Amino acid sequence: MRWIWLVLPVLAGAWLYLNKPFHIDDTVVLHVAARILENPLRPFDGDLFWLNEPGPLFEVTTNPPLVSYYLALWIALFGEREWVLHGAMLLFVGLIAWGMVRLSTRFLPPQSAPLAVIALMVSPAVLPSVNVMRDIPMVGLFLAGLALWIEGLDKRSRAMLVSGALIGGLAALAKYSGLVFFPLALFYLLLKKETRALPYLLLALLPIALWSLHNLWVYQQPHILYLWESRRGSLPWQDRWHGGIIGLGACLPLWLFALGIWIREKRFTLLAAGVVTAMIQGWLMHTFYEGKWYTQSMFWALGGAFLCATTLLYAWTTPSKLEEAFSDRKTPSTDRLFLTGWLLLTFTYSVWGTPFQATRHLIFALPPLLLLLIPAWEQMKFLRAGIALQGLLTLLVLAADYEYAQIYRAFIRETKSNFGSQRVWYAGHWGWMFYAERSGYRQILPDGSDLQPNDVLLIPKYVHKGRIPPDIYENAVLLSEKSYSGSIPLRTMNNFQGAAYYALVRGNAPFIFSTEQPLETFQVYRLSLRKTAHHDR
Repeated sequence: MRWIWLVLPVLAGAWLYLNKPFHIDDTVVLHVAARILENPLRPFDGDLFWLNEPGPLFEVTTNPPLVSYYLALWIALFGEREWVLHGAMLLFVGLIAWGMVRLSTRFLPPQSAPLAVIALMVSPAVLPSVNVMRDIPMVGLFLAGLALWIEGLDKRSRAMLVSGALIGGLAALAKYSGLVFFPLALFYLLLKKETRALPYLLLALLPIALWSLHNLWVYQQPHILYLWESRRGSLPWQDRWHGGIIGLGACLPLWLFALGIWIREKRFTLLAAGVVTAMIQGWLMHTFYEGKWYTQSMFWALGGAFLCATTLLYAWTTPSKLEEAFSDRKTPSTDRLFLTGWLLLTFTYSVWGTPFQATRHLIFALPPLLLLLIPAWEQMKFLRAGIALQGLLTLLVLAADYEYAQIYRAFIRETKSNFGSQRVWYAGHWGWMFYAERSGYRQILPDGSDLQPNDVLLIPKYVHKGRIPPDIYENAVLLSEKSYSGSIPLRTMNNFQGAAYYALVRGNAPFIFSTEQPLETFQVYRLSLRKTAHHDR
């Protein structure tokens, strides 16, 4: 009977995941998959209204289409069923777990390795991020490829080097962030002084090179080059830096448990360094961040700074403990150097190499943090307790995000029976857009073109909408308004409360403990006899 307490949360998490509505950027991934099913050689054909106004899909989407190709196969066989496509994504969740198992076995003693794997898998950044988006596939391919590459260099195995380089290279076709695999694998190669393996590493560039050649042939320009030249996401450094630190603090809340243990064990030097670093982070956020920030954002920012400072300080100033942890390694300092470089490289890329910050962008920086942090836990029972509490928080985040995603699917189901054959239009993106499109509703364009008197308009309050006709409210009559209140005291996406799990900007935190505002409010209008203006004012 004691195992029931483990089985029940796992079953609950599995149900929440498999039945979860399509959410946030899932809509873009599925839109590309639909284009692939029409013409497999032209995945970015057509237009998409996803940002502020409609534009060519080639310019709107910010990542390559490997995940969409993968999902297109499942859609062709089984259709766009949530549980089928979410089940298909478990392949990449498995790759994350497998890669972390291999890496933990390589860098940690046997008694600590399983805990590092579990700590990563129950991070609030991992399971709630799965959806059918590109981040989890990228991280899965990245970790699996890196594990094979490292083991191949250690054992001088040609097969592992080739497979590691190719799998790691595929990470860049899941998401361009996967290109970080190449410099990181090169770094380990140089540390091992195995320059003879360099030709194998060049295989990691083959997938992105073939994709770019395809772009030249079909679209006359490499997609990645277009994104580089367009310089999207020119956010100020405050948004990028603070978002990254806030994300780390929330992605690995183990630091809360570590703080209590280190106070109990009187590790005053470690604590002092962590506290001072956290104070500096708090001062930076208070002094240089011009926008609004939230109390819970500051809490996670202080935690992220404390986590990074104490982890790195421990790793580089406690050689006796680490020598014991790496007792079977000839060069433990090389291992620490590699893990430190991995952490700094991925965090730096996540902060300054992406258009905006998000918890999912930080996932590939979590493994080195854990591999450096785990040896600091002298008593495994405390680590297990900390991981268990982190897992409960993750389950709560997953449930809250499910509840939020569900309202868009639920509202569409309610409206389908209300309007019959009437012309229905909608405003907004994310998962709401997917379900509205699937119901046959049409998107309101910025100029209001094609709108006619007596058309029905569905406009949610909180979802991102881009531009809509500025006079649309003046020329429409409000028919009804419905709000959805959440039963879970946590929000994952509500900028009015400071929750932004999928976009850490403007001082938001990944999740906020609150029930003050509804999850979403939908307004239903009927267009009056006078048409809206077909222009922007």
